Amino acid sequence: MISRRGLLAGACGLIASGADALPSRPLPPGFRPGFRFLNPATPAPSLTWDPAFTSTAITLSNNNLTAKNGGTGSDKQTRFNKACPSGKSFVAAYYNSGPSDPGGFGLANASAGIDQGYFGGRNFTMGYYKVGTLIFPDHQLSVNAYNPGDRVEIAYDGTAKLLWARSVTNGTPASWNGSTTANPATGVGGQTFDAGTAPFFGAVNANGGSQWTVTQDGTPPAGFAYPS
Repeated sequence: MISRRGLLAGACGLIASGADALPSRPLPPGFRPGFRFLNPATPAPSLTWDPAFTSTAITLSNNNLTAKNGGTGSDKQTRFNKACPSGKSFVAAYYNSGPSDPGGFGLANASAGIDQGYFGGRNFTMGYYKVGTLIFPDHQLSVNAYNPGDRVEIAYDGTAKLLWARSVTNGTPASWNGSTTANPATGVGGQTFDAGTAPFFGAVNANGGSQWTVTQDGTPPAGFAYPS
């Protein structure tokens, strides 16, 4: 007689061991024998840094989700492997670690090239820097600073050419663009920015010793979307 444990194991598609073992049968790919359910191998993430567009000073790891400038050079860059939607786009990355001036996360047009100077210092690029500064080609804005472990988020309306940025600490978001009234979902309080003709990308401008990780943890504002 098959015990109650054996019946439960069979009903759940498990394989028991010992006296109550059920007859073995082939397992689907990604599963191993044993008295517990094992999930299939986790598929590779779809949104990562782009190995084909990464500075030689930057090392990618963690399925290309993490980028680190292990050297001492400044303004070394990589970008997402997928372009932003031409309309309303949303990009985010974690700032993991780095020096007092680790660089910044931002948007960069495909025409901007790589390792050609800091974001915001060139047309069609902008950067959100750790000290709490948004740098655009024609102006700057003081916003919330961020620290290791914080998530940096950017919402961009390519039609209206307006941008919002904020940091998120332990799940608590700061105000968009440092203003309690700014809101990308309603189009209020955006900063003027021209990302140029598509494509443009989420990108990082990494100084020596800094590390950044692509994420889709944040929920885009209504009407905005991650690159896909």
